[in-house]
Amino acid sequence: MANPTYAADIKEALKEGFGAEGGKNCRKDDPGNRRPDGTWGCTNFGISPKSYGYNVPEDLEGAAKIYDRDFWKPLYLGNLDSQIV
Repeated sequence: MANPTYAADIKEALKEGFGAEGGKNCRKDDPGNRRPDGTWGCTNFGISPKSYGYNVPEDLEGAAKIYDRDFWKPLYLGNLDSQIV
């Protein structure tokens, strides 16, 4: 049996994700912007201070590294046979 060829690509997924989550949000009425230590920060690229504390990335490259490390690889999303999924 031949090895399967996978179609899911993180770069394509990030284009979609950053299109929806690309804005910076610093609103204090958003509970995701409150860090675990009680101070306020800004969500950027869909990455919140509530989850990442002071490690919220300021640039696209930093956000892409977090999505790859914390979501794409652990969930084996590269093994999906469809980008649409």
